[in-house]
Amino acid sequence: MRQTNHFSQHCTKAVGEKWAKEYFAKQISQINKFYNRIYNANRASFELALNSPSVRPDLQSRSEVDERALEPLFTLLENVYMVMEELAYPAPRGFGEHFLALGLRCLPRSAFLQYVERGIFQMSDKVVLDVLANKHEVRRTITTRQQMRRESERERERDSS
Repeated sequence: MRQTNHFSQHCTKAVGEKWAKEYFAKQISQINKFYNRIYNANRASFELALNSPSVRPDLQSRSEVDERALEPLFTLLENVYMVMEELAYPAPRGFGEHFLALGLRCLPRSAFLQYVERGIFQMSDKVVLDVLANKHEVRRTITTRQQMRRESERERERDSS
């Protein structure tokens, strides 16, 4: 109680604003450092996601093995997103673009659209145009991914029998 009284008596609005700005700057610095570590540890997977045919139509299609390799990274970014939301932390530089690109590659279409509708993925005009320009590629990728999941489920059923 004594500390609170001392603080309220000696802290001006300008000092409080200065501390708040310093605290916010420190949050941004820390989340950027944290995200840079994640990015650097998974650089190849991020490059793969960002250079997908749906994001970069000039590149050839990626193999489905590559698609499976991206799912753990998407899960990691999904967890980072949830923590940032709970702690009201700002998103680090590049996070939104990476999270969106991985979601486009890893989620079924219906789930991806739910993320967009709920504001989890921030769609830029460029991404929308890229997706529309390559909708046949996106459909093929989604269909192939669904077939892979069905085959995987059948294999599990056979193994459990």
